[in-house]
Amino acid sequence: MKIRNRIFISNTVMVLVSLVTLLAISGALVNSNENINTEIAKAKLDENVFEVQSLFEQSTEIVLDYETFSKSLSTYNYQLFGMVDKDTKYSNLGHDEKEITNYIKESDSAGDHASVYYRDSLTSVGKSIVVDDHEYNIVVWYNY
Repeated sequence: MKIRNRIFISNTVMVLVSLVTLLAISGALVNSNENINTEIAKAKLDENVFEVQSLFEQSTEIVLDYETFSKSLSTYNYQLFGMVDKDTKYSNLGHDEKEITNYIKESDSAGDHASVYYRDSLTSVGKSIVVDDHEYNIVVWYNY
């Protein structure tokens, strides 16, 4: 085979490999763009989250009366979970309790203000309060 034919075949193979690689990268980018748009569409806080957060700020009896607080949250379709010193005191959630306790450990909800979090299409508001040497962790969830 002549050297010209060898060069032609090797150049043709290189161009074809380059085109296939370019096509694969373009396809991956288009697919990831669709995934990003889907996640952006899902990444919307609930429209009532700030009203729920203000309920936390206004209520000083949260730690004492879970039933009443849960009823006030139900108008916004939120569910309540309460822990006292790492023991569950109240829960009307449809979620796994282990997931909730992990969430409480990960979140920094201590302080005067309720914290708003969004994760996995789940809007949540949480607060940690210390009363009479007992730590109360209160979390409410709105699952889309």
